[in-house]
Amino acid sequence: MNKLQLFSISKLLVFIVVGLSMVSCKKESNKTEYKLGPAKVTVKASAVWFEEEDKMGEPIDADHTATNARGVKSHKINLNDKFMLVSELSPDKSSAYPKQSGHTTASQIADSDDLPALTQYGVAVFDAEGNYIADRVYVHTEEDTVDPLVLEGGSSYTFIAYSVNSTSTLPALMFADSTNKTLATARIEGEGSDDLLYDRKELVLSSGDENVLDITFKHKLTEITTVIDARATGYASMRSVRITHRIIQQLFLPWSTVL
Repeated sequence: MNKLQLFSISKLLVFIVVGLSMVSCKKESNKTEYKLGPAKVTVKASAVWFEEEDKMGEPIDADHTATNARGVKSHKINLNDKFMLVSELSPDKSSAYPKQSGHTTASQIADSDDLPALTQYGVAVFDAEGNYIADRVYVHTEEDTVDPLVLEGGSSYTFIAYSVNSTSTLPALMFADSTNKTLATARIEGEGSDDLLYDRKELVLSSGDENVLDITFKHKLTEITTVIDARATGYASMRSVRITHRIIQQLFLPWSTVL
């Protein structure tokens, strides 16, 4: 191998090393740098919307329930030897609420309802390992009156927001083991008539920067509009119809599951 060939190979190696260094520097420059130290979190709650399900769950009494091609479930109940109650459950496709997704977009927020002023809601904070760090109770439009959340910059946190869409009531945050508070064992309890709201966000904080927790609540229970049509009975009207229920529901925070 002559000197010219050696020079060409050396020159090529230099270009490769320089090129790799430039790519590495470019990647490093695009990487977000989170500053260490105390990091203040600003909490904002903006909207609330329904999560649209593609299909309804299976009924408890499947033997007396049928589903047609439009996805309408009908259920027959014999009241006596003369009257039968036929109930139909159908999804409301006219709603403008967005479908469930991993991220909430600006268009989804625009199509949702504003969170009513003075609505009470809670925010629980957990570290990257799921350990409980802190919690706060807020009143919408009066968030500035609450002691600020000051956490560690450079660290990742999970924020769980919950509410029952009320200006006077907020369930207490509970743990299965009060001596070992973790996200996996966190829950709240509410009455069956409560409108459970939920949101979950993961944020990496940076000291000295604006760290905004922007909450967009989702309804965790289905809204059912009841219409009673008694024309088939021959009666002109129905009176004193009451539909009541009272159940205790639990919202498990790590999975937003309602039991």
